[in-house]
Amino acid sequence: MRPVAGALIQQVGEDLALFHPAIPRVFVLNSVGADIWRLLNAGCDKPAIVQHLLNLYDTDPATLQIDVSKIISDLQVAGLLTEPEAEF
Repeated sequence: MRPVAGALIQQVGEDLALFHPAIPRVFVLNSVGADIWRLLNAGCDKPAIVQHLLNLYDTDPATLQIDVSKIISDLQVAGLLTEPEAEF
């Protein structure tokens, strides 16, 4: 998964506000959600994101995997994430 082209972001304290002109809504991610967005933008997959966040936060790995999956799913349903194009 990767962020869709044209998504606009604005840092608001530790949070990150996301907006896309085709979506009539602003999404606000907390600091963990913002870290996930940045890692997706850097090309990381879900296992790499979980591992990176485990290094940053003192949390249970199973809970973190569930939380990362939920945030990615929510962003995907909202139309803010897309599958990367296959390379031939």
